[in-house]
Amino acid sequence: MIASLSLGESSPTSVPTVPLSAIVPYPSEPGRFAVMVAQERTGKWTARLREVQLGATHEGSIAVVGVQPGEKVIAVGAQLLKDGEPIEVVP
Repeated sequence: MIASLSLGESSPTSVPTVPLSAIVPYPSEPGRFAVMVAQERTGKWTARLREVQLGATHEGSIAVVGVQPGEKVIAVGAQLLKDGEPIEVVP
């Protein structure tokens, strides 16, 4: 017996992934999550809290909606930072 199944015409979309260590709880909102994004303004870097929706995990990474490809997500020490705190970016 051969069966054919069609689930629609949608094409797969690409979703950015981040290390699991980058995921932090969203302050005062149980069940919501965020990442800290490194943002540069006039040569100074700051940590900015960004709410994200979590997707599928694969090994040590998780898909997230709310971060754009190419943005610098803080993966080490993100839990210790506060929104707007100055940071140093190490290449």
